[in-house]
Amino acid sequence: MPAKRFRCYRCLPPQGREFDADTPECPACKAGPPAVVKLTLVHFLFEHPQGAVVGWLGRRFHLACQPGQPLRNYPHRPMPASGDPLAVSCPACRQTAEHKKALEGCEAFDPLLPQE
Repeated sequence: MPAKRFRCYRCLPPQGREFDADTPECPACKAGPPAVVKLTLVHFLFEHPQGAVVGWLGRRFHLACQPGQPLRNYPHRPMPASGDPLAVSCPACRQTAEHKKALEGCEAFDPLLPQE
């Protein structure tokens, strides 16, 4: 399985097409950098009373794709995770019921559209 996740902004503008690969070349349009960028894998945190991740004021959370796992450290930095469902890039987290439920009622933010 390829170890890296990329987004091609030439495909499906403005949000782009995400894909897994070993190199930054879009499988659909064959574009490379700068149209293709490497994504940081951001996991989804959801609140749970027995969560392995302890947050602010003792609140407990699970990683959606790995319930019960603590945040394992990357070398010299913590594992990226967010409670914001729109910030999540982990494909396994996006498939969970917790993430899908958190997305209900969220409006996608499009930075290219004028904001009121």
